[in-house]
Amino acid sequence: MRSRYKITDHTPVYFITTSTHLWVPILFNEAIFQTLLDSLKYCQANKGLNIHGYVIMPNHWHAIISHEEPAQIPNVVRDLKRHTATEIRSYLSNLGQFSRLFWIKIFHKKERGQNRLWQAGYHPVAIWSKVVFEQKLNYIHFNPVKKGFVEKPEHWKYSSASNYLLGDDSLILIDRLD
Repeated sequence: MRSRYKITDHTPVYFITTSTHLWVPILFNEAIFQTLLDSLKYCQANKGLNIHGYVIMPNHWHAIISHEEPAQIPNVVRDLKRHTATEIRSYLSNLGQFSRLFWIKIFHKKERGQNRLWQAGYHPVAIWSKVVFEQKLNYIHFNPVKKGFVEKPEHWKYSSASNYLLGDDSLILIDRLD
């Protein structure tokens, strides 16, 4: 991991990005989005992860996260990626023969003994001020607007924009920073 993408004890809050292998848009339906949301909720409830903002896009997701022990963030993210990769791969393999062959072709390359679903790393960027936090949160929330999926950030279901703008915590509870 490059030194600029490193978790330190000096900064508790980080902006992270995780992309699918080869940027293939595998996050394409409710079941797959829910797998990722359920894993994030599990990490909140059981691994001490605080989620301050997020967006899930078809080929990547962003989040603003923290942990009581920042040194644990790499372990939590690694476990989340490992679990979601297993779950999503299982889901994709049950889609039928054509779909299964398509996904096998996409993810045929073996790296470190496993088929890659996620790109390596998660590029943590330290958030060291309220201004940087707001900049990253706006970037997250406007990602689906920029891609043309919705007209307003709060219209994208898989984003914390509805948490912040509408007070809707129905998908996932956001840990707001004061």
